[in-house]
Amino acid sequence: LNEYFSYLVPIVNSHGGVVNKFDGDAMLSFFGILPRRLSPKMAARNACLAALDILKAVNQLNEERLLRGEPVLRTGIGLNTGLVIAGSLGSSDRLHYTIIGDTVNTTQRIESLTRDLISNDSGILISNATYTALADSREEFNLESAGEQVVKGKIERVTVFRLMPRAEAIPGLREKTH
Repeated sequence: LNEYFSYLVPIVNSHGGVVNKFDGDAMLSFFGILPRRLSPKMAARNACLAALDILKAVNQLNEERLLRGEPVLRTGIGLNTGLVIAGSLGSSDRLHYTIIGDTVNTTQRIESLTRDLISNDSGILISNATYTALADSREEFNLESAGEQVVKGKIERVTVFRLMPRAEAIPGLREKTH
């Protein structure tokens, strides 16, 4: 996991994101709050670019792992855009800067959908809120509707989209057309 995270953390940082915490094999990051505030459009765009770069890095790491005779790693990424509460959380002798709120919880639920919606591969799902926040930046990305999904803790279904690399970004990959 340390090797895995050593690939991911610099990517998040390079796109202006902040890695907030590690929880087992999961990593929570946020965009648009620190190191400087960004519009939802720019934060969503940066997060999508970082997610795509993470997929490239995981593919590279998996090639190295195969050469070493190790199993490949599957990565599911969930992106969501919305209001969060950001600040120090804890007690007087131990504080941790974090983000909390429904947006964070929904993001975790979207990430969990990747297990079912992205077959046996790594992939990215974004919420309708992120899709909307991207606005005219959507043209930069290869997005495919994954429909409305039931997620734990939500009464209403959540609309998600699969964010995929453009064909020119990965040699040998063909873009899907619908």
